Amino acid sequence: MPNLAANYLKYHRYFMISRLLLFFSILTISIGNAQMNHSLIVLKSGDSLNGFGKLKFDSFKYKNYAGTDKREIDFSQIKLVKIKKSDTLTEVYKFFQTTNSDKFVAVLEVVSGNNVELYCTYSSYPGMGTGMNVGMSGGGIGMGIGMSVDNTATYYFAKRPSEEKLTALGNYNPLSSTLRENVLKYFSDCKAVTDKVENKDFRMRSGLEQVAAFYNENCN
Repeated sequence: MPNLAANYLKYHRYFMISRLLLFFSILTISIGNAQMNHSLIVLKSGDSLNGFGKLKFDSFKYKNYAGTDKREIDFSQIKLVKIKKSDTLTEVYKFFQTTNSDKFVAVLEVVSGNNVELYCTYSSYPGMGTGMNVGMSGGGIGMGIGMSVDNTATYYFAKRPSEEKLTALGNYNPLSSTLRENVLKYFSDCKAVTDKVENKDFRMRSGLEQVAAFYNENCN
């Protein structure tokens, strides 16, 4: 009987671990598929592609609806991408080099105008208290997940219509940020803007959308 109980306990633990691994495998596959959204890709060659896709570090992962065409397209080959995130939200990405790098980056246009265009990228990082614990006790498996709301950092770029490359302005960080300095330098041709920045009418923590909009309306 003791051997039978021990074997049962051993089998039960093995069974629970197997189910847990299967759960995480399914979860991983589901998350991977969920990241692939309906997308329209416009290439610099003039061709357009429709299917599922997602942004990667320096390329766009694409597959057509039939699943017969799967590839990664380098950012340098893409003019723009429209990604449908939901029924009410479609994100439009454009692709540029920056003044300090030959690598192409995917950016969202947040302000357009005759004098300046403002672009950005978003990155998320977990808040304090993120973690997961898995343990076994008495033949059972317990799993606990604790997670706080993710924080989002916005990194800004600007480009005038006459410029081919983006100028990186940076992101707001109250402890160590060059955003204000970069904004004053880039918009130094318009005193009305720099005065508002100096007088804190435009605060960097509020974003640069109002700065770019004001520049388009009041500066040449």
